[in-house]
Amino acid sequence: MRRIPERWESRDELFEGATVLEDLVTAGGSTAESAAILARYVVLRLALRAVRGRSRGATYVQERGAAVTYLASYRPSDLREHLALASIVRLSGEEPDRALASALIEAGGHAARLGHSAGAFALCRAAYELALEHGWWLESARAAASVARQAAAGGGRHSTRLWRRRARVLMRRVALEAAAATGRAAPGSTCGQA
Repeated sequence: MRRIPERWESRDELFEGATVLEDLVTAGGSTAESAAILARYVVLRLALRAVRGRSRGATYVQERGAAVTYLASYRPSDLREHLALASIVRLSGEEPDRALASALIEAGGHAARLGHSAGAFALCRAAYELALEHGWWLESARAAASVARQAAAGGGRHSTRLWRRRARVLMRRVALEAAAATGRAAPGSTCGQA
């Protein structure tokens, strides 16, 4: 019997950003919650274009304009989340850097605290994808650890182990690179031992 994949294992979406919209089901008709979910959606779509190297052209300019306009009119219940979302818009461009991954993780944390698990997962998954693509091991480890916490909180068993394992492997890579930069062996490694 095949195991049914848990939500935190999913990589496919019907369209970019669709995962965030799953939180609308739990919004209970709340205008404020729905507005927060839609803010995450327009911002994540823009970030995904940058993550996937499609931050040029008329479509990108239109989506960026829509995100800026929406965020300018959106009155959040959590100012810190609003600032994180604004940072994502500002940092989403042709040459994304580590700060974009960090902003995505931060926004994912805010979404998780507000009980919007799909948005939290989608934001952290985008951060993981971006950081992994660019070899930013610390940011990819932070994103993986965040998804592991979300999976554990949501009852995910297999996906919790999967994301924790990814985070551990990536943190080992961070330690090895730090050790190589200082010329010392990383903790737990056998490099340099006879």
